[in-house]
Amino acid sequence: MVQRLAKSTKQLACEYRDLKADARCGLTTIWVRSVLTATLAVALVPFPAGGQEGTAEPGYYPSCFNGDTFTGLLSATNDATRQITLTYTAPKDAKTQTFVAAIDEDYTVSRQGGPQHQLRPSELPPGKPLTVFYCTEHKKIDGNKIAVHTVFLIKAVTNYAKFPVKYEAF
Repeated sequence: MVQRLAKSTKQLACEYRDLKADARCGLTTIWVRSVLTATLAVALVPFPAGGQEGTAEPGYYPSCFNGDTFTGLLSATNDATRQITLTYTAPKDAKTQTFVAAIDEDYTVSRQGGPQHQLRPSELPPGKPLTVFYCTEHKKIDGNKIAVHTVFLIKAVTNYAKFPVKYEAF
């Protein structure tokens, strides 16, 4: 019993020390140390700052949402079709990405606590950086399969609509 207790104490000492490899801890400590170092290295690697496409933070979203976001400067709006155009230019190589989407018809806003009304794309200031959360639906138009993006949330523009859609945790 005393040997068993001594052995488990030795194992605990190896696990909870600062993970330096020595003869008492063996290869397990070296392996754990390697895994922790690799994980930390990957976590600290700077990823390219994408304005373009991204992934949403955890939360409750419509069931059609796949986690897709796009960040760019608002370059054009059309109130008749409710479309907005966002553009992102990469700073390194000056390549430009363009994203066109329609704002959901139920997107409701309120100015400074006033009455709620349907958001018109022209209310958004041109040149403003926006992050949009959108659902993609594939439709066949004139024999071509086209991806249609519908914006249900714009970061920093509160949507007061009462959604009839089912929300799911993402």
